[in-house]
Amino acid sequence: MTMMSMEYPAGVAGKLQRKRAKNTVRGSLDCMATVGAPEKASFEPGNALTEFLRLRLAQGRGERTLKDYAKHVRQFFREHPEAVDEKKLCDAVIEYMSERIAPATYNLRLSNLKNFFEYCRERGLLETNPMDLFSKKKDAGRFSRITDEAVLDLLDRPDRGTFVGKRDYALMMLSIDTGIRPSEALHLMRDDIDLNGRTVTIRADVSKTREQRILFLSPEAARTLEELIQQRKRSWRRNVPLFPTFDGRPLSEREWADRIAEYRVTSDNPIRPYDLRHYFSQAYLRNGGDVFALKDILGHKTLQMTQRYISLNGEDLRTDHVKASPVRKLFGGSPKPRGRDIRKPGNESVLPGRKNRAPRTAEGGDETMETLAELFRSDPATVIRFVSRMNDVMSEFSQGGRS
Repeated sequence: MTMMSMEYPAGVAGKLQRKRAKNTVRGSLDCMATVGAPEKASFEPGNALTEFLRLRLAQGRGERTLKDYAKHVRQFFREHPEAVDEKKLCDAVIEYMSERIAPATYNLRLSNLKNFFEYCRERGLLETNPMDLFSKKKDAGRFSRITDEAVLDLLDRPDRGTFVGKRDYALMMLSIDTGIRPSEALHLMRDDIDLNGRTVTIRADVSKTREQRILFLSPEAARTLEELIQQRKRSWRRNVPLFPTFDGRPLSEREWADRIAEYRVTSDNPIRPYDLRHYFSQAYLRNGGDVFALKDILGHKTLQMTQRYISLNGEDLRTDHVKASPVRKLFGGSPKPRGRDIRKPGNESVLPGRKNRAPRTAEGGDETMETLAELFRSDPATVIRFVSRMNDVMSEFSQGGRS
């Protein structure tokens, strides 16, 4: 009797059938688990970045944010091409983040790469996000101390007889009057300006925080914007920005930075476009503005960022020392600090610059006293000896005159 013709008792045959059926089902499930489960997608940074940027664009991220994502991701893989292998990715990230860079640069790398790698993890391209190993560094930021003289000097430089000069002057005025971000200012359109109400609307799609806000203009700043608008070509449509190039193209941040650089070529006070925002913030607080109002004007989401403008720098401390110095009081020094306050809106001499500055007196008495006061702060003994000697000279001169 062959195996094929072998007959089993009914109980044994039923048991074998049930066992065969169980094995068949288990084999089918194992096959489904192997064939049906999605395989881990290969990690191709270029393709992943393209899809990542498309998603963030659909989510409403701004142009600047998208450029930053692309810049930092490409820079990382350009310096570490071996990181396309996930086994080598973590080591590459550690090496990249261990470079000697400023805290601000470190934080930018961290933020942009973490967002990209998190997207890759969620899509199944990576098992983990290597940037989870790192946290932000404390960054004191770069805040420039810009004097009123330096700002007035900068405002003197554009040739306001040309459209480009009027544009640059108006853009400077808007920046120091409102603290607007350069990226926001360059995306303004004609309809965003209300000259009658003297307001500027920062649209949500332009704002860095994606939230609309309203800025208020001084009469002087409004007047410069009105002069610029009057110089716009009649052929320009509404889609031409408020601050275009001479031929109606949008003015880029790089081009604006280059313009500022050209104006400061012969200046001892280098200024960048973003420094005008810092100047507004510091002057606003120094002139008695409220920090909570400043937070809303600048478009900060938290007060922590705004508070960075409050810290007194060296020049502020010098001014306070001049006001409160006991020695200065004992020697009869003027309590008025050296330097001048920013001129108040409404004064017609404010913003044309040097042309309307009050001339110095021929005698130069105030200037001489300020010079002596400055010297006294650095070398009081020398000043005391000088004043004593001058008294002796004047006494001898008086006696000689009487004889």
